[in-house]
Amino acid sequence: MRQTKEMVEYYKSIKPKFNDVSWLIKNCEFCQTQEMLDYYKSLNPVYKNVSLLIANCEYCQTQEMLDFYKLLKP
Repeated sequence: MRQTKEMVEYYKSIKPKFNDVSWLIKNCEFCQTQEMLDYYKSLNPVYKNVSLLIANCEYCQTQEMLDFYKLLKP
């Protein structure tokens, strides 16, 4: 199946949970974008989920994501 911007917009329209969005970011290079990270963060993910995303997704191993993780204060 071809991945398109419209598919991403549709996916967001069905209001997935933050853990589903983190799975998608981790497993789909097409979704490894700043837009998807911003969307993920807007869903108020829990500390543990952010930790796993950073640990398991090279794309998310950035200072921005580390700073976001630190803000969550477990």
